[in-house]
Amino acid sequence: PVDGDVVDGLPDGPHRRAALLHRGLHAGQRAWIERLPPATELPFLFGLMTPGEVTARLADLWGAP
Repeated sequence: PVDGDVVDGLPDGPHRRAALLHRGLHAGQRAWIERLPPATELPFLFGLMTPGEVTARLADLWGAP
């Protein structure tokens, strides 16, 4: 996660906007991860994938129909 004090101290510009975007994405992902059962493991899906491709990959890994 990006430390709030660091982000708040950045001057307006591309670095601050990137940090704010990162912080927002991280918060959103944490909210979804916390809904999973405790023993659930998620693979690291690195690369450019659409949400549909990620969903299909996870379904394949977990054996979902």
